[in-house]
Amino acid sequence: MLKRVRSKIQLIIVIICAICAFKLVPFLNQTYKVSVVVGQSMAPSFLSKYIVILKKKFSKDRLSIGDVIVFRCEFSDNKRFTKRIVGIPGTKIERSDSYIKVGKRMYDLSFQRGRVDIEDVLYETIPSASYFVVGDNLNKSYDSRHFQYDRTIGRNYIYFREIDGIVSFILWPFWKVGWKDVSRF
Repeated sequence: MLKRVRSKIQLIIVIICAICAFKLVPFLNQTYKVSVVVGQSMAPSFLSKYIVILKKKFSKDRLSIGDVIVFRCEFSDNKRFTKRIVGIPGTKIERSDSYIKVGKRMYDLSFQRGRVDIEDVLYETIPSASYFVVGDNLNKSYDSRHFQYDRTIGRNYIYFREIDGIVSFILWPFWKVGWKDVSRF
């Protein structure tokens, strides 16, 4: 008798959850999006096959240094990249073959000798509605440091219109689930 009551209660709970889910899906689709991290460029913060929730609705003012974003570049046949913003519009960039300095943050590239072929130091400012992004794992990341050397791209920056969303929630793996502070800065 007790088992029968439990199974009826469980069935009622499942039905209520299903009805709530169907009512919430249209709202959630407008505000949030599910994405899967591919590759090791964001290790150890995000490993390959992590499932994350992106906040889709945000303004240019909402993006800041340290935010992790998912974007699709026009040059990549809509392939998704997950990277960290290290430079926002107006930030000054200094580059050489051994380092990149974005604002006050320095990235040592001496381990990549031969990959980057710049003889002089270059200075530039990130244009409006553009962002300089890198992966947390500099050894395995194809990011703004490399985009200018790829002839199909011809630029270093991610445009605001290419950003799918800001990573705001980790859905998988289950031991990392939750609203996480994904900033490393």
